[in-house]
Amino acid sequence: MAEKQKTYELDGTVYHLHYTIGRLEQIEQATGSSVVSAIYGAVRQQMMPLSLLLMLFAYGMMSEDGVYAPLKKAAAYAQERLGSDGYSEMFLCVVEQLQEDCGFLFQ
Repeated sequence: MAEKQKTYELDGTVYHLHYTIGRLEQIEQATGSSVVSAIYGAVRQQMMPLSLLLMLFAYGMMSEDGVYAPLKKAAAYAQERLGSDGYSEMFLCVVEQLQEDCGFLFQ
């Protein structure tokens, strides 16, 4: 049985993480980091750069209506979540959603 999708509330709107190839390209352009390299590094027990993890979380926040969260607010929210949930929890949430939405990255 699949787990219930984790949700996040920002300014009264409920978001969940969601990724597409286009969104990953935007993240790579914004950070100058390769998402694929970071994922393969994680498989080899290397930590993902903090700035990339925060951007993956912020850029991935999508409402039930299919609209991504405003980036500036989502980035601030990602930092708050990192402080309350910790790196490992955020990393697991991001990677699990990447596996679901972009499974080809893990093949």
